Amino acid sequence: MEAGRVDHEDLERIYQGRIMMQAILDHAEMLSERQRQVVQLYYRENRQQVEIAEALSISQQAVADALVRAKTTVGKRLKSYYTFF
Repeated sequence: MEAGRVDHEDLERIYQGRIMMQAILDHAEMLSERQRQVVQLYYRENRQQVEIAEALSISQQAVADALVRAKTTVGKRLKSYYTFF
């Protein structure tokens, strides 16, 4: 994908990402408290991982790991509904 340009090939990936983001936000109760904090700051407040790390006094890698775990946790639950999880 070229910067600032969306081709039709990119639309499915973008759509899947939006569904995953909404699923994580809708099922936040499945997540640990730290994962909920990270998800809130990342998806709702649109903060960068480095900013989240500073705000929560954790490493950027811990933020990245929390996001991966949140996606994995919610993805397992929704696998029966969507094939791309």
